[in-house]
Formats: sequence, structure tokens, C-alpha cells
Amino acid sequence: AMEAESEGSTAKRSLGSRSLSSLVHEHKQQHKADWGGLQTWIGKVLESSIYDGTMGVSILFNIVLIIYQTDLQASQERLPTWSKVCENTLLAVYTLDLCARLFVFRSTFID
Repeated sequence: AMEAESEGSTAKRSLGSRSLSSLVHEHKQQHKADWGGLQTWIGKVLESSIYDGTMGVSILFNIVLIIYQTDLQASQERLPTWSKVCENTLLAVYTLDLCARLFVFRSTFID
């Protein structure tokens, strides 16, 4: 227990006055310097407020769709084709988002 406390206090001292979020931001900035043209362009899109808003709306729509599908299934009604198409489209959007983030952020995505 004593050993764990000393390791924790050592880690706190090594951070100094810098917060964890500032260290993460600095780490990402260092990686951005190594990005190529396509990686930079996709990174700007992923970090834009318009993209965040669009993804937020798609998530809200997905929630509404899930509720709608659950209600239909609870009443043992058949799901309409359009809801299945929307479900698969949203899955494709989320998969592309994940692939784009892995491409742009690479090792920092997992950190």
C-alpha cells in the first residue's frame, strides 16, 4: 500500500502544474505535425463543430428509431423496410466514422 502511494505521488510530481488534458492535447499536436494531406483534411472534418452536430443529430435519430422499432416489436408488428434501411445506413455511418478516426488519429485514438 505504501509503495502504491509513493508511485502515485511521484506521478503527480512529474506532471507538475500541467493537467492530464493538456498533456493529451500536446501529444495529439505532436502527432498532427506528422500527418499527410488526406489525414490532415479528414482530421479537420472530424474535429469540426458541424461534423459533431451532424453526428449528434444522427445519434438522436438512432435513439428515436430504436424506440420506434422496440414498440413495433413489442406489439408483434412487422418492421417497415424503411426502418431497416435507416438502421443499416446508421451502422454504415458509424463504421465509417470509426475507420476515419482510426486512420487520422492512429495510436492516439487508443491512448
